[in-house]
Amino acid sequence: MPYTTFDNNSPFGVIYQVKSGFVRIIAVADLRRRPDYWLDRE
Repeated sequence: MPYTTFDNNSPFGVIYQVKSGFVRIIAVADLRRRPDYWLDRE
């Protein structure tokens, strides 16, 4: 299951997954442009 982080101090959001001690970056979203873009995506 992917996790999402959106930091108020950064204009980017990161979707990531942790498995077996490794972090897999799935996507980096630029939240300055269309901030709701990632909300409905699977």
